[in-house]
Amino acid sequence: MRPVLLVAALCLTAGCLGFGGQPTPPTQQVEVSIQNAHDRPYAVQVSIVPDDGAGDVVLTFANGTNVTRSQDALTGRSPDRFGDVTDVRFVDATGSQGFEVAPDTGLGTTLEGTAPGSAVWLLVWTSDDPPTLRSWAQVNCRPETAAMRIDVGIGPQGSVDVGTVCASSQ
Repeated sequence: MRPVLLVAALCLTAGCLGFGGQPTPPTQQVEVSIQNAHDRPYAVQVSIVPDDGAGDVVLTFANGTNVTRSQDALTGRSPDRFGDVTDVRFVDATGSQGFEVAPDTGLGTTLEGTAPGSAVWLLVWTSDDPPTLRSWAQVNCRPETAAMRIDVGIGPQGSVDVGTVCASSQ
């Protein structure tokens, strides 16, 4: 009888002791903070793409041409290598928000309900006429991560920095 009770007790406490692994959270919370230290406004686009972000993106150019590329083709490349991009649309995006950030200001937002392991694409545009795509970055955290914090900084000379912190639920 004792071996049966011991096995039952181990099965009931397996999750508490770490034997069952950590459950994947149903959603990830994504916090985005944008600081603009430059003397002109910028637009920042935040797009959520499920899974690892290996889907396609449609680039629209100044001459009206649309070109479809894999998101992997964008990673590690500067937007200026593609020419005069006027619009970027992620085919599998589950959401996209745009923010106008005035000079010497900042803003923050929280995106709830993001699928675990989603890729977050950040695109930074000048507010010129026509706008110029200055920077893009793909960030993501492991699926078991409960919250992701993304800090976008636009420096006094227009440089763009992106930092990411992935936080567990513990």
